[in-house]
Amino acid sequence: MDSLSLCQGTSYFLKFSLSAAGTFPKHVKIVEVGPRDGLQNEKNIVPTQVKIDLIDMLSETGLSVIEATSFVSPKWVPQ
Repeated sequence: MDSLSLCQGTSYFLKFSLSAAGTFPKHVKIVEVGPRDGLQNEKNIVPTQVKIDLIDMLSETGLSVIEATSFVSPKWVPQ
């Protein structure tokens, strides 16, 4: 790749990046789902108190949304 092609590619990238920047949302919502989804793959059953401790520690980080459970048949997801 020659210098001119590299400069043209960089120029295109900058124009595209600047135009795309205006389309990003002003806010994003971060949802922690580890206590809900992350524990489903554990080989052993995680005791309830350990789950509570995990959720408490996550809440101390400032997360505003923590999904802690789901309603799924224990036949499919024992946790």
